[in-house]
Amino acid sequence: KASWFPDLDSYPYDVAKQWVQGGLTGPDFKAFFEGKLKGNFPVAVLEEDYRKAIGSKTQVVYLSNETLQKNKKNHPELNINDYQSLPEIISSANVIIEKGGQFLIFMKKGNKYYFVVVKTTKNKKELYMTSFRHTNLKDIKDEKKKGRIIKDDL
Repeated sequence: KASWFPDLDSYPYDVAKQWVQGGLTGPDFKAFFEGKLKGNFPVAVLEEDYRKAIGSKTQVVYLSNETLQKNKKNHPELNINDYQSLPEIISSANVIIEKGGQFLIFMKKGNKYYFVVVKTTKNKKELYMTSFRHTNLKDIKDEKKKGRIIKDDL
């Protein structure tokens, strides 16, 4: 089984973001999360300024089935609701660090800190979420020393 997605790069940021958020709450994402759908699933949309910071030619961030399965194994504390929060975590990040063509994204939500890595492909035509987990303030401070700070609201 596969899921169909429109060309989200042909839509304005706000429209694409809304489409992605809606898609994550539907039955297709649940099936993807359970491993019943293969391929890549759109999980967020990057604002233009952030895309430019890593040279990306696309605004859509995808999660591959392989990365999801690996991440679920390594971080079983994250549930489907956490993954459904990815558009908010990425668009409302407190800290964004550019490091070697990828973004390290941190957001405080309630009493938890989330860490997401978004990476562009070599040809800059695709964006992928490559890691997602909980973190802490010490790790965020350590990462700030290792890359170029794009945003810092913590």
